[in-house]
Amino acid sequence: MPERRIIQNDNASYHGMAKVYKKNKYFYNSRGITIKYDISEIYLKRIVFQKDGYYDALSTYIHELCHIFGGDASNAFSLGLTFAMEILLSNYAIVEKFKYKWDLLYK
Repeated sequence: MPERRIIQNDNASYHGMAKVYKKNKYFYNSRGITIKYDISEIYLKRIVFQKDGYYDALSTYIHELCHIFGGDASNAFSLGLTFAMEILLSNYAIVEKFKYKWDLLYK
């Protein structure tokens, strides 16, 4: 798993960032998408760490994780992100369980 860090600059135009390294050898996941990168660090903007920030933090984190497939404009990234959304939506109960836990942190 990538190391997780916080973007301290509230004026940053992005909510997340992934530090990626090109793999020497590509692999394919179970859906046949090429895994081109390793991710050593994922950054999320400090502003998402608040009571109403759960969905922003989750979606940004998943977006950044999907950079193992490629950059924002690549077909593989887009396909990986689509599959990731399908997985999240089909596991709604788990997503909501962790939202409840998130909310407890910000009472």
